[in-house]
Amino acid sequence: MKKFLFLAGIGVAFAYELDSVYIEDTIGTNFDGISNENFINADVSTLLFNKTSNISISRRSAIANDINLRGQKKDNINILIDNAKIHGACPNRMDPPVSHILSNNIESIDIIEGPYDVENFGTLSGLVKVNTKKPSDDYTSSVNLNFGDFGYQKYSFDIGGASGKLKYLVSSSYETSDQYEDGNGDTLSEQLANSAPVGNQYKDNDIESFTKKTFMGKLFYDISDEQYINLSYTRNESDDVLYPSTPMDAVYDDSNIYTLEYGIQNLGKYSDSLELNVYHSDVEHPMSNENRNMSMTMRNSLTSKISGAKLINKLKNTTFGLDMSNRNWDGEYQNGVKSINDVDTKNLALFAKHNQNISENLGLEYGLRADTTTIQSANQDKKNYDSLNANILATLKNNDTKYIVGFGKSSRVPDGKELYHQAMNGTQMGNPNLKQTKNYEVDFIIEKPIAGIQTKTKAFYSYLDDYIYYNSSLVQNRYQNIDASIYGFELSGDYLINDSLMLELSSSYKRGEKKDSLQNQTNKNLADINPIKTVLGLSYTNENWGEVGLESVMSGSWSNFDSDNGEQAISGYAVFNIKYSKTFKESFNITLGIENLLDKTYNTSNTYNELTLMNGGGDTMLLNEPGRYIYTNISYRF
Repeated sequence: MKKFLFLAGIGVAFAYELDSVYIEDTIGTNFDGISNENFINADVSTLLFNKTSNISISRRSAIANDINLRGQKKDNINILIDNAKIHGACPNRMDPPVSHILSNNIESIDIIEGPYDVENFGTLSGLVKVNTKKPSDDYTSSVNLNFGDFGYQKYSFDIGGASGKLKYLVSSSYETSDQYEDGNGDTLSEQLANSAPVGNQYKDNDIESFTKKTFMGKLFYDISDEQYINLSYTRNESDDVLYPSTPMDAVYDDSNIYTLEYGIQNLGKYSDSLELNVYHSDVEHPMSNENRNMSMTMRNSLTSKISGAKLINKLKNTTFGLDMSNRNWDGEYQNGVKSINDVDTKNLALFAKHNQNISENLGLEYGLRADTTTIQSANQDKKNYDSLNANILATLKNNDTKYIVGFGKSSRVPDGKELYHQAMNGTQMGNPNLKQTKNYEVDFIIEKPIAGIQTKTKAFYSYLDDYIYYNSSLVQNRYQNIDASIYGFELSGDYLINDSLMLELSSSYKRGEKKDSLQNQTNKNLADINPIKTVLGLSYTNENWGEVGLESVMSGSWSNFDSDNGEQAISGYAVFNIKYSKTFKESFNITLGIENLLDKTYNTSNTYNELTLMNGGGDTMLLNEPGRYIYTNISYRF
């Protein structure tokens, strides 16, 4: 409580600063204007993978794939959908948060790298903030048809408008696909047959890979010129999703997201605006081996729920507020053993952040957050975690060059799986004695035009104290706290060759190391640290002919990997994608594209065995990326 009072006092002190805001989005990346023609299928992770070098895919299926930001995934990064949190229910990450996002409804995506977010609980190493479309004052509607190789089909529509002070938006979609083929021409079933015993292979080699149905509805109401209330509801139903590299598939993944936002302005000298955000999300995830050749059917059913609220007060250049949430995770095997036993994670926090100009060329942005968290399982003692996190960013502008230096400390508590997960035979795989992870990070950024190229260079060093890591050499309590570090650099730039031709580049390298090797192990490489990756894009735009885009995604080979915990050597790759898009009379758009133009066989993610993956007696199964994929997107706006 003393921490909270201390923070509240700082928030009030900040309120008297009157300097104008100078720093704007210096630490992150933004993708604006994302629309139907940008997506080749339902998988949001594929879009992010092709757009920026600092995001990688953890390939598990045709659509529901996890993302890795700067070598971090799971609870080490935060993912928000319209300021709401959603957590997957599967302990094997079959349904990561990005799999519950409706790709056809995305308006923009903001990415913050590092510990520079104090508004949200658990932002350890990065934040991915997805913003969906909002209702507008004008009547709008569209119909979208998407077709591709491997039997892919998607049908979606949206309709919106306004009536007086009320604005509305409704959107829905349906999509399905057969199994994709890799560069060798192997389907998901055939990849599995090449790597797993007969019992783990599919009964029907031609089974569809997924079916997905979605709905989103929004109502925005302007109570007055200074007050508003916004409501939204999102429904996702993913059925019969194949995960060939794991022993089970998803029977279904159903999720709901409810949000309420209320705002009021000009409350007095202590508040320019006050905003209340309330949300609830829930996920239901039963998984089974019923599509496999096993003589005995196994099933594991899990649920995940989280409710939260945030009160934000803004005055001049200062923001301070209250954040709270309650997450529940529960799961049970068909034999009655609890995989995760009704775990509640309750968080309460106060936060504040402030921007100010020190001089004409020097600006500061700093933030502070104090958290208290309790974690309670149905059959374990309560765990208590308190933390005080802070960050500061300094920006110096010298002519056309901008220098940014940032330092921050952040933390995240263990989740229900890491603390309490049990195997089907009752063995305790989680570790109830885990400490929370702390990230101490420094970032350096230079933005500078060089020979007409607008460049941004980033370097970072992250020291992870009590980092939560999986040790497969142990029989039980496999999660451990270790000390580790991740460091690297990123280079991005764009060059306008002429009025029609644009060249874009993004390249990143990172290295992850344990301070000491784990118990019964010798390897000091951190898992999930992808090698150097470069994204190169060339686009040509002509008012009469449309737009043509050519992009290449390249990666080095995995030479540093955690062989003690299931990772293996993987070759590098270079894949090429091409796309043509044309809009007719501002209402009809057609997009034609080819992904993996040269039909390359390659892998983007390794086999860190925190995940349960197939192993046929040799190396763990690597799931290949899709081969050449030809697609067409058609959109008509009324």
